[in-house]
Amino acid sequence: MFDKLREKWRKNRETKRAKDAVYTAIANSDADGVKQALDILRGYEVEDSDRAGFMRRSIDNHSLSVFKEVVAFVDDPNIEISYQVTRNDHTYTYRYSPIGYAISKICTHDISLWLANNPRVNLSDDLIDNAKKGGMQDVALVLTKRSADLKRQEAAQLDREAEKPMDGATSAEKPAPAAANDAAPAPQGWVRVAENSVAHVTPMEPLGRKITEIFNFETRERLIITENLKTGAETFSQPESFDAISAANVQRAADALKSLSGDGQKKTFSL
Repeated sequence: MFDKLREKWRKNRETKRAKDAVYTAIANSDADGVKQALDILRGYEVEDSDRAGFMRRSIDNHSLSVFKEVVAFVDDPNIEISYQVTRNDHTYTYRYSPIGYAISKICTHDISLWLANNPRVNLSDDLIDNAKKGGMQDVALVLTKRSADLKRQEAAQLDREAEKPMDGATSAEKPAPAAANDAAPAPQGWVRVAENSVAHVTPMEPLGRKITEIFNFETRERLIITENLKTGAETFSQPESFDAISAANVQRAADALKSLSGDGQKKTFSL
């Protein structure tokens, strides 16, 4: 029994020594030293709290070369950074993503820009404003472009889904359009928002988003609202003309609005 305890104590001591070597190399801005220390540490058990601690300290250090070595070891550019601060006998816990910490807390430009350009890094709606407030206009520009690209991809996916045959039917088996005075029931997820407008809501939990498409048949435009499911923040796309989007998607919206009108009367829309 004592042999096992001694072995456990020895292992813990070696692990602590290896972790301390990483922190020392980070503090010295020694990228080669960080790499060597991390290579040694691979032989020991490292918890996520330790990995997040390395990430936080490397961001604090402002050295991009050191930070890259840490990211290569951690292999998760979205690992949560958390730490506690005690003030007036109260303990407060702060949590950040690495890019949020780099932009909002430390304001380190090179690391923020590297993370903004990394396609593995998750985006949040507050990053662009915080980058601008921190004077990092180039970082804000990269984030804006990535956010716009993501919205276009989400909109394109919605268009592709709209063109799929319903209920597993092949294209040759698609149901015929409903009669003028006999509109089909609205598909799930559709809501009438005004006399000539209807909205379709699509949760995208894997992306942490909810997409709402609003079709305005008076102006013949579609507006897309993207909601961050974690923060509740919303962003709005520029209105798109019906001429620029899938005709099948517009027709689906028109059918939904007819069925949701509730008056049993034929409604005519400009598609």
